Amino acid sequence: MFRQGGCMSAEDIEEMTRQIKREIDDAGADIGDSDPEIWEHLLAEDIVDGIKACKPSKTPEETDAWRELYAQTKIVADKALLPSDLSEAASVLKYQIPDVLVGIAKKDKAVAAEILDDLKSTYAHHEYDDVREMADKTAKKIEKLLEPAPEKSAKFTAAAAAPPPGSHPVFGGKTIVFTGTLSIKRDEATRMAEALGAKVAGSVSKNTDFVVAGQDAGSKLGKATALGVTILMEREWRDMIEGKPAPDKDKITVFKPLRLGK
Repeated sequence: MFRQGGCMSAEDIEEMTRQIKREIDDAGADIGDSDPEIWEHLLAEDIVDGIKACKPSKTPEETDAWRELYAQTKIVADKALLPSDLSEAASVLKYQIPDVLVGIAKKDKAVAAEILDDLKSTYAHHEYDDVREMADKTAKKIEKLLEPAPEKSAKFTAAAAAPPPGSHPVFGGKTIVFTGTLSIKRDEATRMAEALGAKVAGSVSKNTDFVVAGQDAGSKLGKATALGVTILMEREWRDMIEGKPAPDKDKITVFKPLRLGK
């Protein structure tokens, strides 16, 4: 997406905005009926990584570029996700949208304040619990960004990286991605994973620890295989939650992982 050296200017930020605008234009008047996975893939695989590659704002032009990127992200949330079936859009609202908002807030404090104001004045009073919860958690993260950062001791850093107390010995502190049709609703599977102390992500990346596959698993399974991510069938995952032994394989996987570059 960017020139050598990463995201360096307002032009690079504007390119991310154009990516979102193209998808919005393609959806047209039917944007409220668009597949949430379209936005999940775009935000998780392109926009979030692009934001991370950028440096904090140094010019008014860059601030304006971040502001416009936020405006287009807000259109996705307001017109594509919130009017849709929230059981399908919940993952994007819970993970990708907050990742984009917090990512922008880290790069520009002026825009961060505007995002925070919207979260508190609009989304915090939304009729749906999931939207209010997203707004509250995201607002708290941005509030911390706007405060002077306290020094953290090595002991505090190590404790923060450890799995939560009482979490599952295998899945606690790990990142899980679900793919395919599960025997239970996706939001129920998400709650189960979070109760184990795991984080549920919407897309596969190098930071993913487990992919849990149901029937008719799609492209996420191929990406997990390519990255060497551990893949579990849903039945294996649920057996391990109940304390049953891991599958008797060289690794706890359904498919032998293919490492990139091999």
